[in-house]
Amino acid sequence: MIERRAFGKALGGLICTPAMAIAQTPRRVGKIGYVHPVTTSPSHVTLAILRTAWGKLGYVDDQTALVRSAQGDLNKLPGLVTELVAQGADVIIVVGADAVRAAARATKTLPIVAIDMETDPVRSGLIKSYAKPGGNVTGLFLDLPSLAAKWIELLIEAVPGLQRVAFAWQPSSGPEQLNVALAAAKAMAIEAMVLEVDTTDDFDAKFSAITNDKKTGIVQLTFPGLASVAPAYSAAAIRRGLPTMTFL
Repeated sequence: MIERRAFGKALGGLICTPAMAIAQTPRRVGKIGYVHPVTTSPSHVTLAILRTAWGKLGYVDDQTALVRSAQGDLNKLPGLVTELVAQGADVIIVVGADAVRAAARATKTLPIVAIDMETDPVRSGLIKSYAKPGGNVTGLFLDLPSLAAKWIELLIEAVPGLQRVAFAWQPSSGPEQLNVALAAAKAMAIEAMVLEVDTTDDFDAKFSAITNDKKTGIVQLTFPGLASVAPAYSAAAIRRGLPTMTFL
């Protein structure tokens, strides 16, 4: 916040500044860094939206908008973030829990904007509290644990006689969603199982682990890159006759 008197002085200073001085002051063009753990495909919805937005603001790909991907190798994330810091990024946009953690370890000063942290930022230590986060990390925590119970309820409603729920979960996204989902299933007296998945999986083979002796549905807990494999994922679920609930 700024006091009214101080604001008035600042405004007066701007008004009295000669037009020529303003015209000769170059506007510094900052840099945006973007890191995704899986893809930089132009068709990826998140990146497509961001590119449109920063293009309107005058940012140029590979010059002032630096886009990087670990291509599914999470071990590359720290190096990618360090590279962006060295190249002068003024802000780093990251997707997913692994990228958030890598960025938070790499810099304590540059603003880090997370598009879907996929992990509770308080429990994971990324921020101190929702009211007073502190630090340099901000962003969206879309995978609210409270939604887990609603997903199960919707699946039960859509599939009468449902006996079991398989939670498709990528371990690197953290345990918060999974733990709450398992507790919700237990409270509803629904049998639950955990199905570890990743973007590189053969989903037909993965879903074969879900036997047909019980009426089973899948609740997909979100993780980065899921959208890029959604067609293969959904097709495999359809072939196996497995009703599926997903956050996509």
